[in-house]
Amino acid sequence: MKPSSFRLGSPLTAILFAATACSGSGGDAPVAGGDAGSPDAVSPVDGGRPLACGDGKLDADELCDGDAVACTSLGAVWGGGQATCRSDCSGYDVTSCAASGQRAEVVYPAKRMDRFADAKCNDGTPFDFEISPSPSGSHKWIIYLQGGGFCDGTYGKCTGRVAALTSSAGMGEDRAATTVLDDGNNFFSRDPAVNPDLFDATIVRAHYCSSDLWTGTNATPQPIKAKGGLEQWVFMGHRNATAVIDVLRRNYGLDDATADILFAGGSAGGFGASQNLDQLVDRMPRAAASTRIAFMASSFWNAGTWNDAKYTMFGSGKTDLVVTTDIMATFKGVANSRCVPIAAGQGLPVSACLSGPLVYPAIVKPPPVGLGVRAFVGQNRTDQLYMGQHMLPLESDTLTPQERAARDAWKTQMTISMEGVLWLYAPADPNRAGEENLHGIFNEPALWTYDTGGGVTMKSMVSAFWKSRAPGAPGQRVLLEGDVPHGNVQD
Repeated sequence: MKPSSFRLGSPLTAILFAATACSGSGGDAPVAGGDAGSPDAVSPVDGGRPLACGDGKLDADELCDGDAVACTSLGAVWGGGQATCRSDCSGYDVTSCAASGQRAEVVYPAKRMDRFADAKCNDGTPFDFEISPSPSGSHKWIIYLQGGGFCDGTYGKCTGRVAALTSSAGMGEDRAATTVLDDGNNFFSRDPAVNPDLFDATIVRAHYCSSDLWTGTNATPQPIKAKGGLEQWVFMGHRNATAVIDVLRRNYGLDDATADILFAGGSAGGFGASQNLDQLVDRMPRAAASTRIAFMASSFWNAGTWNDAKYTMFGSGKTDLVVTTDIMATFKGVANSRCVPIAAGQGLPVSACLSGPLVYPAIVKPPPVGLGVRAFVGQNRTDQLYMGQHMLPLESDTLTPQERAARDAWKTQMTISMEGVLWLYAPADPNRAGEENLHGIFNEPALWTYDTGGGVTMKSMVSAFWKSRAPGAPGQRVLLEGDVPHGNVQD
């Protein structure tokens, strides 16, 4: 099978979105970007440090101030030494911390920093993530937001949602040992033969348990019909993403001066990475300016142009934009702050930022319009998860002409919408009855070394992307037609 090349052009500016799976009813309008009103918001700085840094008092925009602590108090992966607060109050310098011998640990932000008491899963249990520090002391980081669909209880039903996607119960205690995602045949692997560029990165996997595409700030319990009956859920995914970034800065050495970061996610985590990348950039301005932040996400792209009255989101009979606006209102969803003015300039609501063609320029365009971050997108252009969500049937020899035309239109719109994406891996693998749908892209081991033609593999593309440091420079684009190897991979 040979990859097809498509002309690079400007990203589409039209905008609707289609997401995937389950959450609550009620709630206010979506938040118009950023979390500047939160107690840990980034405040004005002087020469790269908060104005009050150095006064010995821990202010809302500081993670420490002038003190030193035992490394063991910061995490179970540290076995000894002292950690001193960095001069800009952005966290502790852990370069003198000795490894404990524990390869990885579970982290509950609420148990590490009082300000993150509101970092929660749907059921109110504390949000958690896992971290495996670099075995070599490398400054490379992979921060990965886990996927798992969404639900709001009205459009996306929550009755089939498994406990692991709504709760941290059973995830282990704070500081408990864990294996993290460091043994796959992909960019998480610790084997340099498999993963030559990132094998020694610090790996972070953030547990998705908020059902809100990592956008929620709704701390008011909502009545949700869930698997166990009527339950009271909160939607705090945006706050959870904030907690990941700040606890890594405070306790584990995510340092603006040195860190080289791959901020990634898949499915709901891909949406989450795109909507929370601004939080990372705003907290790590030197890393961003030095092109030491890269974005890589899969299974989150939708064309934003779908408008077929027969095939609507969840069979609601409403446009995607109406549905997603309602869903984001339930979540009190926060969008990428650089995308919000782009949407407003086109007369569109905050929820429009959940579409690929709108959020992509907010990521890659130079400041002040965008974040100036290079981006690699992976997306099956005929992902049945999204097509089925719009009631489009499976691929079949018995499709009616109307069904065939609708499927073809979906694929065409997806293809056109990606014309401006500089780094792209986009198969068009159809889903037939009895077959697994290709949803995971970057997490799909079978695709890692699959030769798409001319020796180009996902492995080679990730390597080239990681080494590239120019957000606006031409990248590599692979568009495949028909079946490609894959299994049942979750993001």
